[in-house]
Amino acid sequence: MEHSPPHPSPSPLRPCQAHDDWRRRIHALPADDLRKLARDIEESCRELGIWQHTGLVPLQPFVIEAAAGRLLDTLTGQLEQLVVAQATHVAGEDLNRLADHVGVPPEARWFLPGRQPLNRVLGCSRADVLVEDGRPRFLEFNFGACLNGATSTPVLTRALMESAPGIDTRRAHGITTQSVFAARLAWVKDHLPPGTARLALLGFARDGDEGSLRAFELEAAHHSANGLSCDFVPFDEAEVGDDALHWRGNTYPAAVKYFMASERVVLEHADKLAALERSGVALFGGQPAALFTSKVLVADLFQRTDLPPDQERLLDFVPWTARLAEEPARRGGEVVDVAEWTANHRERAVLKPSNAFGSRGVVLGDRTPAGEWERVVKEAVRAGDYVVQEAVDPDPWPLTYWDLEREEIRDVLAPVLLGPFQVMERSGGCYTKQPGVNDAGRLVRSRDGLSFGCVVAAGE
Repeated sequence: MEHSPPHPSPSPLRPCQAHDDWRRRIHALPADDLRKLARDIEESCRELGIWQHTGLVPLQPFVIEAAAGRLLDTLTGQLEQLVVAQATHVAGEDLNRLADHVGVPPEARWFLPGRQPLNRVLGCSRADVLVEDGRPRFLEFNFGACLNGATSTPVLTRALMESAPGIDTRRAHGITTQSVFAARLAWVKDHLPPGTARLALLGFARDGDEGSLRAFELEAAHHSANGLSCDFVPFDEAEVGDDALHWRGNTYPAAVKYFMASERVVLEHADKLAALERSGVALFGGQPAALFTSKVLVADLFQRTDLPPDQERLLDFVPWTARLAEEPARRGGEVVDVAEWTANHRERAVLKPSNAFGSRGVVLGDRTPAGEWERVVKEAVRAGDYVVQEAVDPDPWPLTYWDLEREEIRDVLAPVLLGPFQVMERSGGCYTKQPGVNDAGRLVRSRDGLSFGCVVAAGE
């Protein structure tokens, strides 16, 4: 079945009049006020890594129409539910079947069999979205509690909304925001064992959101101030019991797993990691979330012939994705050999490891010399753990920054990667990444000249 073009949104997904009004207010500030504004925002978000790779401090959020924001939230929730449904369709009651399906080798399944209900494993998520001709295009879906931007987004949003231009623009345009802190706290409270008195934010100091220990401190302080005692607990110092964690004389029957099980972490803490996943600790964001993050699940949706029409239409908002192999696959109204299509459409193809994260291993066809492309594709096919995704041509969006090096404001017009958060059925706001120059390729190189920001909605 050939897909119809993506349906236009009620309001195109792009910065709106309120966004331009915010920019004008910034540009109208005297020089001393501009410097103070930049210093205040920088201090509010210190150590969170928002501008450490560009030196560009965002002075405003991206402001979109409320109708466009609602559409983005709705699509995020519906598509993530579709991915989870695909995974559970494959797995049934056995996550080992899902691990087989997505290509996780037996030696890497230390977290199975898991004991946590899926509402604790998958409650928090974030999509990766580019915007093409005003329409969201969902590239992939990330599940778990350790998601970049989960701290910087609410902290930056608050700093911008409390600035003088923010207060004036908010009043003039009815701007609303959401907080991933509040959404995550509600998720945890909804699914805590009865009588739970303390919550651990479990992680490593060097592995906090954007590499900042302050990420743990800020979220723990938020939860503690809103009715749930919460501490950052270093995983390497904690003791894992049958039904609780123990650290510095405190007992924690529940924990948020706030770190990725990287190769380093697995090598250093394999036995403790397995004990945690198999314990009776109420663990939010457990390791099985990685299975549901696999890009294979998105690829498989395009090959389903039994999806109801409303779910079939959702795929209009996802770039065509397929397992990279020398085999046929449906692509719209035709059947193609995936490896052959990929080899012949270099400028339209993006190669992604099926189970990696953080843009690791991503290859952009239009950035790969034509003479090397055939070799790259053959190696990826031989590896057997890649997908190919059709490239998106993202819209450039405008934003005003403070340039720390030059000590002046700087207007940037460049593509933006959006990261809308969903926590169960709650919206948790939207994270962004934007390069300092009009170069979409930099969006997949997370340490290459990117500044982080946020999205808010106007008109309510």
